[in-house]
Amino acid sequence: PLRHLEDYLNEMPGILDVFGLEKSPDHTSFCNWEKEISMRTLRSLLRRTAEQAGFSGTGAIDASGFQRGQASHHYRKRADYSFQAMKTTV
Repeated sequence: PLRHLEDYLNEMPGILDVFGLEKSPDHTSFCNWEKEISMRTLRSLLRRTAEQAGFSGTGAIDASGFQRGQASHHYRKRADYSFQAMKTTV
């Protein structure tokens, strides 16, 4: 949950350094951001980020809890949205 994101970021100084922050913003900032950004914008941001990384054959492990496959079949068909995923367990 976003309420825990503040604590997680404060435990990862390397990530905060990337953004030039000494400490994480308050969790309410993340909650407000989530309300303002649309799912379409988020998908576009994720797609562009993946395109910038290129297709090097390198994968990533995401533990954010954002699951792309939970959209209903009706929504995916209506939005012309498809994805390829491989589920693994460590």
